[in-house]
Amino acid sequence: MGLIRAEDLPAPLRRALPRAAPYLTDDNLAALTGNWQAWVVLGPTHVLKAPKTLAESAAAIRRQRDEAGRPDLDSDSFARSLAEAYEHGCGLIRHSAAPPKLFGDPIFLGEGCYVQTRVRPVRVILHSEADRSLWPALIAGCVNAMTRLWRWGLHETSLNFTGNFGLATDGTVVLMDFGELTSDRQEVAQALERELWRHSWSATRDLTPEQRDIYFRCAESAFTRDKLERVWLSASRSA
Repeated sequence: MGLIRAEDLPAPLRRALPRAAPYLTDDNLAALTGNWQAWVVLGPTHVLKAPKTLAESAAAIRRQRDEAGRPDLDSDSFARSLAEAYEHGCGLIRHSAAPPKLFGDPIFLGEGCYVQTRVRPVRVILHSEADRSLWPALIAGCVNAMTRLWRWGLHETSLNFTGNFGLATDGTVVLMDFGELTSDRQEVAQALERELWRHSWSATRDLTPEQRDIYFRCAESAFTRDKLERVWLSASRSA
């Protein structure tokens, strides 16, 4: 993977680079990637993220909506909702009492930009790991990571753990993307009642049948109203 030049980065990322030092410098930027919400610059040990403009987000949505199974998606209105969700999620993380380690020790730089420890995406591991004996522990760790956030009143709404979570070098499952978070317990309860975890992108598009069976077994016992009531904001009750 060749190095990229700082001058080739989108403007918010260029402005954030001086503030991202010493985590990233313009001579060790490995790649520029992104999703519908944000640009991502990959460095050796950290990543730098910045929100896309509405036009950039809408263009990305139009390119990929067929692949996502949503060909009729209104790209402009959805881009606006994604921008709002990104800002909301970053705000929840900034003000959360949860250990920063669970989010890759993010450092917020302004303009929606932040630096985060680079982790290995769960999708990459599951797609490349031939040793099936390792799958159950990783998938169970992802389910635990999602319900662990409940202790601080947070929930990752998409439940796309293969794309939004990664594995740190110490074995911690880390939330990589902050753009799909809620602190509304009632919203979470309704999602559990509808068993949305069965219908996420990860469950329906990103797992092999064997991996899906492992996930469903873990999720069925974890994503319950009883556990939500016991765990939600329990960190503050035990403080």
